[in-house]
Amino acid sequence: MMSDGPGPDPRIGRQARLLRFLRVMVAVIGALAAVAVWAPKGVAAPTAWVVVALVVATPIVRVAWLTQRWFRKGDRRFALAGTALLAVIAAAFSVR
Repeated sequence: MMSDGPGPDPRIGRQARLLRFLRVMVAVIGALAAVAVWAPKGVAAPTAWVVVALVVATPIVRVAWLTQRWFRKGDRRFALAGTALLAVIAAAFSVR
């Protein structure tokens, strides 16, 4: 019997955990942003700071996640680029 197309792609689902993390972060950030907009001032200000921190931290976590994956898979160019980016971010946070 002949197949109508290529077989299943073995790469499907390889980023499922990262995708789930990003979707959860979007939902959490959206919910907290709504709280920051509609809550009284005493609750809104700290919540807004948490939203800002999560908006900044989420892509950094994504880069770190992908960098360790690239190191594990042996893709040194991308792994070193990710490491360099994380080093620049760490240097920026260390400067006041």
